[in-house]
Order: sequence, then C-alpha cells, then structure tokens
Amino acid sequence: MRRSRTFIVFAIIIAITVGLIPASAAALSPYSNFSTRNTYSDQFTDVTSDDWFADYVRQGYELGLISGTSDNTFSPSSNLTIAQTLALAARIHSIYTTGSEPAFTTPRDGWDTWYEPYVIYSMNNDILQTTFTDFNAPARRHEVAVIFENALPESAFKVIREIAYGIIPDVDVNADYASAVYALYRAGILSGSDNLGTFNPNSYIRRSEIAAIIVRIADPNQRDDRQIPRELVAAGSGGAVLSAAEIAERVAPAVFHIETYALNGHRLGTASGFFISSDGLAIMTFRTIANTSRLAVHTADGRTHNSVKILDTSPEHNLALIRVDGTSFPYISLADFSSVRQGHTVYALSGDGTMAQDIVSNLRREINYVPHMQITTQTNQNSIGGPLLNDRGSVIGIITDTAENLNLAIPVNFAQALEAHADNPVLFDLKPYAGFSMAIDFGAFSGVMRTSPDLIGPDLTHTLRYDALDFADADHFVNTLIYYHEALIGLGFDHEELDDFRDLFTSDTETLYIHIDFEAETIHINIERFTQYYADFHTLVDFGWFFSLPLYREVLYENGSVMRYYIWTYSVPDRDETLAAYFDLLREDGFRYIRRSPTAVLFESDNLSVVIVVENNRIFLDILPLDPDAFQIDRGVG
Repeated sequence: MRRSRTFIVFAIIIAITVGLIPASAAALSPYSNFSTRNTYSDQFTDVTSDDWFADYVRQGYELGLISGTSDNTFSPSSNLTIAQTLALAARIHSIYTTGSEPAFTTPRDGWDTWYEPYVIYSMNNDILQTTFTDFNAPARRHEVAVIFENALPESAFKVIREIAYGIIPDVDVNADYASAVYALYRAGILSGSDNLGTFNPNSYIRRSEIAAIIVRIADPNQRDDRQIPRELVAAGSGGAVLSAAEIAERVAPAVFHIETYALNGHRLGTASGFFISSDGLAIMTFRTIANTSRLAVHTADGRTHNSVKILDTSPEHNLALIRVDGTSFPYISLADFSSVRQGHTVYALSGDGTMAQDIVSNLRREINYVPHMQITTQTNQNSIGGPLLNDRGSVIGIITDTAENLNLAIPVNFAQALEAHADNPVLFDLKPYAGFSMAIDFGAFSGVMRTSPDLIGPDLTHTLRYDALDFADADHFVNTLIYYHEALIGLGFDHEELDDFRDLFTSDTETLYIHIDFEAETIHINIERFTQYYADFHTLVDFGWFFSLPLYREVLYENGSVMRYYIWTYSVPDRDETLAAYFDLLREDGFRYIRRSPTAVLFESDNLSVVIVVENNRIFLDILPLDPDAFQIDRGVG
C-alpha cells in the first residue's frame, strides 16, 4: 500500500542517531505513548459487564481513544461513520508518533464541521488516500481497514500468524483493500465474524466492534494468535493434512470444465479452470483463452455459463483471470508457493472430475526463468488450467503443460499479481510461422485449416492457402481479418491496402502478402523472409535470429571453433517443426547433412562444420571453420 518517503527518511535518521540516545530512552516503544488519560466509572448505561465488548469500551475510553455519544451512553449498536473513523485514526497516529492527540492550530469553532480538522490531518499524514463525498455516511469494513492500516507504519503490524492470500473467504485478493485487511488479520487485530474468518467487506461496522479493534491496535498484548479460526488455518499453509477424499470433496466443486471457440467460430478445444471467489473470479491458462471468440464454462453442478469476461492476462506466465457471470460459486483458497519443496505430495484436479495424487519431482527454472513444479505422472490434456493443490487443499500452482510423462505448473504467486480491473488485457497469442520471427501463423491465430501444404519457392517465398469458407458466419470472417491485420501492425509491420481483396505488410525482415480469392474460396498468404547470417560466419544462418532467441553464452576454443548456447522459450512454436525448417535452410545454403544421433545433428559445407545439439531446454551450436581463410576471424581464446 503506501509507505511515504517521509517515514523512510525518518526511519533512517533514527537508525543513525540511536547510538546517541540513552539506552533507557531507546528501549521505549511508541506503544508506551498509549497511557491512561480518563477514568471509566461504568457511566455508559447501554454497556453492561456481560457484553463481550464491555472491557474494550472501558480500555478505549481510559486510553482517550473513544468517547460516548452522550455523558451516559455509548451506542454500541450504532454504525461508525467515515468522519468518526478518521478521528479515531488521527488520534492513534498522533499519539503513536508524538505522544499526544492532534494539535490543531485553528480553534475548533473556526471549522465548518467538527471533523474537518481530522480530515485535513488525515490527508496530510497519508491516512486518507481516497475521496469521500459524505463523511457522515456509515463506514464500510473495508474502508475502516484501509484507514487504520494507513494510520501506523508497517512495523506496527507485526505478523503473529500466517494467513496466506486467498484464505479469507470474501476478500478478493485483487481488491485494492486486500493488503490492508490481510495485514490486520496477520497482526491479530482482525479475525473475522465467524468460524471461516469471513470479513464482510461491504457491511457497516458497529461502535462496539471498533472499540475492540482500536484497543488491539494500541496494545499489541491484546492481539492473540489463538483468535485464528481453526477452519481458516486448515485451509491455508498450516492446519491438519487432509486425505485425498477430503480434498476432492472440498475442492472439486470449484473446478470447472471449459470449452473454447476459435476466432472462426468453431469449437477449438477444452481445458480446466477454477474459481477463487464466490462472485465468479477464476484462474485459467492464457493459451486457453487466447485467440478465442467465445468461452463456455461448465461447472460441477451441471450448469453452463456463456457470459465470461477476460479481466487480465499474463502471457509470459501463461495465466489469465476471468469472471464468470453469477454468484455463490464454490471456490478454492490460494496458498504461498514459497513453502513448496521437492517431494511434497500434491493433487492435480481437472474440470472433468479427474484427480491425480502425485509428488513434486523437481523445482526448476526454465522457460523465461520462471520456476515450475514438475510432477511425475502425466494427466490428460483437460487438466491444463486446473489447480495443483497442497495436502491442505489450497492452490500452490496452475497446471500449464504436459510433456514427457510430466506435468508443469506455474506457481500460484504469479496468479496473485493478476488484477480484476486491468485495462486492455492481452487477448491474442501471436505465434509466428515456423522459421519466421514476425509473420503470425494465420491458422493458429484464427483456427482456420490450410487447404494445401506450405509451398516454398526458390526465392524462399512461402505460400500458404486457407479455406475461406471455414468460418461460422460472415461476422467471424470479417472480425478475424480485422484482428489479424491489427496484430501485424502492432508488431511493427507497415500496411498497404492494394485493393479490397489484397493487403501488403512489410517489416525490416519480412514481407507478408494477403490475397482473398472468393472465386477459389481461399485465403492466400505469401511470406518472404530476408535471411540474416552470423557476422563472423557469413554463410551460416544466425540461429538466434531464426528462432528469435538471445545468445545465452559463447565459448571460444583454441582450434578456432565456437560454441554458441541458447535456451528455448515458450516463444518458440513447434520446436521440432521449426528445427526442421532451419535444417532445410542450411541445405539450401549449401550445407550437407552428414549424420545424426538422438540429440545431435552434423552439417558441413565447404568451409564450415556445424554440430547442433539439443538437450531439454538448451541448444548448442558447435561451429568449426574447415577453411579458416574463408572467414576473417580476429578473436582471443576464451
């Protein structure tokens, strides 16, 4: 949330000068500023000794933090107003930092309202960071949480219990007040209104409840980690381990099956997703929702939901946040990935009702250097987008891929960065054609099938044809072409409309020509690529350029050979197909295929020998000049 630079500078000054302060003074806590200021004599007739809040009212009154609504009434059931909340927060802030209540230089009767000085004080001290149109309106619980969390520095809310994000049932982790609520829960100041830790963020707060809150803020000894509801702990990182049957019973209703429809309007495929809030917030993979015209969510209760909105996406992590129209959805809590260790038991759920128990076989960094959880048994394709659960039934990851009898999962922490109110989320996965770095694969983009194989001309021009009738209707046809044109322009292509049926797109490295032939009922796409070669080996196509990969490392050897090392990323489509295209280009440039092993291929030309080694997510090019005189190489040995 906020932490002002003024506070940071103040903290640095304290750290530097603490050695100059006597030990007894340095040991004093700001909480010692909260001392008895008033005498309580049971004067409030509407507060009895049997009331749960009676002792909090007494302590709050004695500390000078709260007062009655009259000389002999407290009105415990009345709602607290925004103005009263700011007055309480201002008192707490001032006493904590100065030892006394706010000192207003202008007399009280010089203000238009009694609360105006508190409003100004709160604005000047970063307590009030939003705009209220009516300060006499009842304060909602989430507004109170934010104001009080702003009133004191972060150090004042020491964590005394671990509450993982997503555990509080009715607090959206993407809400702008979520961090304040979780800070107060973790500090033992709030515990919720029932045995599930429910917060009721939009309900009003009573004066009796606020008495308890401000006493816990002023006196850390009043904060108690035993106030954590048992169910709240069990759902998070602590609590009892659940059996597979218990996890399935609790979690399976929140996992759904989703059907996707391509931009051409036809059914594309299926995947899974899961709810993280009762009002329809859900997580799934980005590639599931990318390039789609419609999503149909089938929930465990047999209902189909066609009203689905994409809120935010993270293509680099292959994650998406959506909202399914509806209420009272079952949902799953989110845990913290940092606690996951190799060998932990996990459970993978899919929207078709399948659950697999497994272990985390490895925690590795690959594909854009994002840590993945590697799971030992492969589940079906429908599990992609489903949750990976710990043995408490909380989400620790999202299954994003299956390969080589393994599942890979993205840590759930990355999903917590998705925003429910994001502007212009990315909706398209711009996969290039194999061997091209920019020209978007029209088939992968639209869902339209090719009518012929890729034809490669002698000038390296690729010709592709697609069925112009492979669209559900005219609207899908028109919209798909509009999106495709906009995507190409967004990548940096210059666009020239040749006529109503022909368009030319040009970049520094590629040209792309689109011709719609209604008589032949086909869409023709011709692509020409301007080949780039290594600067030091001018007859060898630059592997990094061809695959759009940065050079990770280069090693030079005394015999003149060079080892160039690259790492595959998700940006490389159809790796085997693209490798084959690179091999074809080598042949066209005069290289001869010599031999291959399971992991390596050897090509030679009159001047160069090239061994291409593929090992999991790494690739090595061992380049040896056969005729050093053919290359002007002046380099030291590494």
